[in-house]
This record gives sequence, C-alpha cells and structure tokens, in this order.
Amino acid sequence: MGKDCNSRIAVVDHRSATVVASCGEMPFVSFRYFSTLLDFCHPTTILAQLFAILARKFVKSPHFNDVVLLIPPPAPPFHAGKSPLPIIRVNHYPPCPSPDLALAVGRHNDGVALTILAQDDVGGLEVKRKNDGEWILVKPIPNAYIINIGDIIQVWSNDKYESVEHRAILNSETERFSIPFFFNPAHYTWVEPLEELINEQNPRKYKAYNCGKYFATRKRGNLKELYAENVQICHFKIDN
Repeated sequence: MGKDCNSRIAVVDHRSATVVASCGEMPFVSFRYFSTLLDFCHPTTILAQLFAILARKFVKSPHFNDVVLLIPPPAPPFHAGKSPLPIIRVNHYPPCPSPDLALAVGRHNDGVALTILAQDDVGGLEVKRKNDGEWILVKPIPNAYIINIGDIIQVWSNDKYESVEHRAILNSETERFSIPFFFNPAHYTWVEPLEELINEQNPRKYKAYNCGKYFATRKRGNLKELYAENVQICHFKIDN
C-alpha cells in the first residue's frame, strides 16, 4: 500500500446549490471556488439536456425513455432516489512528495452513464490503452471538457460504446483541481442492454443490475489502493 496523500472532496447538488456530502476540510469549496463551481453547473446541465434529447431521438425504447438522463426540476437533495441525480464534485489533490507510491484516484471505470470533466492545466488524468494496457496521460486542453462514457452507456449499448478505464496521478510540486459532473439515473433503475440492440447476431451481453445497489457497492471500494479491483460491469457479463 502506497503513501496516502489524501485529496479533499465536496459533493454538491447543483439543483439547490448546497454541499450535500463532504470528505475532509473544504475551505476551497466554501469560499475560493464555490462561485466557479456553480458557474460550471449551468453549461453542463444544458449539455446533459442536449444529450437526453439526442438519446430520445435515436433510441425509441420505452424503457430507455423512462430512465434517460433528463435533468429534473428543482428538488430536495437526493429526493428519496425517485429522480435522476446528477452530481458535481470538486477534487483537490495537494502536492505529494512521493507520487510514485500513491495515486490520487486508483484505476476504475465511471459507474455512471456519462461524465463531463473540467481539469486545470496541471494534468494528472490517465487512461488505459486497450490494446497494450499502457497508461496514457490526457494532456489538458484549455477551455475544453473531457467527456467520459460510463458503465451504464456501455451496458445500454451492449458494448457498442465502451467505458474507458482511467485513474488520476499526483504531482510532487503542484496542487491540482478537477471538477467532474456525473449523470446518474434514479437509484431504482434497472440497467440492462436495450431490446432494439439485441438479436441473434448480437446477443445480450449483460445481466440486469440495480443502479442504486451497484453504486452502494462501489462506494465501499477503495480507489486509493494502487492495485485494488473494484466492482465493475464485467461482474454482470453473460458468457455467450
């Protein structure tokens, strides 16, 4: 187990502009960056709505229409799991004197449907190249967002679109900030391949799983372990 260089995290419900969960001290969220955080919410919310409109246009499944990632009207935080809950989070990674012995966030795939990520110019996001398993640094591009397809879209599309494995590394001299915006269906949603994508040539590749239980299991995992394996959609794969 590597040296632990803890990041500080705040989870913000963009609908009510309140911090609904936190880990560690958060002065940078409460004062220095809170207005920036809220400014980030507006364009990403619009982007999410555009994705939802496109999804309804190209995917006709009634089941998909029930759980597609529409941004709900203002509601109390977490709303008893009855509506989709997009979540925005600020990640702060302080400098770590031994970055080779620790990770900011260990290897994982996003369990959500879609992630929109804003990162600063320090960089630290790495993605795993599929053909050889090498970790590739994603260089920051000014004024650009990174869009990650998550596990839910991979299952919905029956592997037509794949979620990418990624991690975050630490910097020995400079602190780093990133802001991910996660799009989640309601916790009661059962995730499974869409019926119109299933046929004899393309059989069902995943068993259905409950979204809320999946997230609860992942939450118990440790993404700071260098080599820890966390629950993934491969655990619901069907052997055809």
